[in-house]
Amino acid sequence: MNMAKLRQPRSAPRRVAIVMNLEHALKRHQEIFAGAYRYARNRGWQVDAMHFSRQIRAAGRSHLRYDGIIARADPRIADFAREARVPLVNVWFSAPARNLPTVSPDYLRAGRLAAEHLLARGLRRFGFAGYGRVRSSEVAERGFLAGLGGHGERLDRFTTTATFTAGAGTFGRFERSLWAWLDGLPRPAGVFVASDGLARHLVNAALVRGIDVPGEVAVVGLFNDEPFCLLAEPTLTSIDLGLDRVGFQAAKLLDQLMDGQPPPAGPLLLPPKLLIPRDSTDLFASDDELVARALRHMADHCHEPINVSDVVARLGVCGRALARRFRQARGCRPLDELTRMRITRAKRLLQERELPIGTVAAQCGYASASQFILAFRRLEGLTPGEFSRQA
Repeated sequence: MNMAKLRQPRSAPRRVAIVMNLEHALKRHQEIFAGAYRYARNRGWQVDAMHFSRQIRAAGRSHLRYDGIIARADPRIADFAREARVPLVNVWFSAPARNLPTVSPDYLRAGRLAAEHLLARGLRRFGFAGYGRVRSSEVAERGFLAGLGGHGERLDRFTTTATFTAGAGTFGRFERSLWAWLDGLPRPAGVFVASDGLARHLVNAALVRGIDVPGEVAVVGLFNDEPFCLLAEPTLTSIDLGLDRVGFQAAKLLDQLMDGQPPPAGPLLLPPKLLIPRDSTDLFASDDELVARALRHMADHCHEPINVSDVVARLGVCGRALARRFRQARGCRPLDELTRMRITRAKRLLQERELPIGTVAAQCGYASASQFILAFRRLEGLTPGEFSRQA
């Protein structure tokens, strides 16, 4: 097919197809589309949105000529783009079509983030629930395992198919196998789940089996799909991958490809936006009851200008005794845990809102911006401003 017939004249607005299934209420599809469309609108492109790749070849579309395509790329759309010599950017990490310019969330880093959160809750037993033969699930599990370090040596795994809700019989078998896995899971445990939908099923199954969430099983989901996270109790801790950024960066990359620039050497992987703590991980597990009480008090008041002396006074214990118990139970000082909680809160504020550094410092219990910046750099290896720009 002649490229001249497929490309719009340079004087005309570029016509771009965005192929994304928006018929189902999947946040990952909607947000990627929204980010891509935001870039396209800013550039004055004409956007042809369609749900499935087969639509691009449908009768009645033969007169349309595209300058570029953004898609959850299957082999059908990849073949079309190749035949038409039209740049294609893939936004599906687990796409069956390979060797395409790709923009995707970094699932490896998402897994590490889940591990960091659950370890900080004092948990030392862990599980992972995901999907078989789904690359994003497999990579998220690898990141989780790497983030656990030596604590991941006995990671308990539960695997299902992506179609476990396809029918009554299939769902029944899934549910029975999930019950059996939860019954055998050493507790207390922290479990990272490859999607919020599966995480909600896991929480429901735990409650049916009389397993307390988060007291016995703490759960972190993935995608921050709010209907799953917020519309039932307990609310679900989840990782927001910032999928609108994926769509925006995919459109930006497509713009470069349409200008004749070469594709990147590998996929562009964007770090997770943030982990949002909710009820399903609202615990601080420790075999030492005094340490658990101290952690809870710190978590409840880390946004205030408290110090370790205030914690000691609240608990009515000797400061040296508390420090010794922390070393034995956590391998660190009470001050280290208080600082980590404050910086975790600061990272969430920096990512969620556009706040001055001084305001973030005050909302995280620091007396001054300079004190906050110093603590942030020591823990994260960069300043709050640098972190905010990267986010």
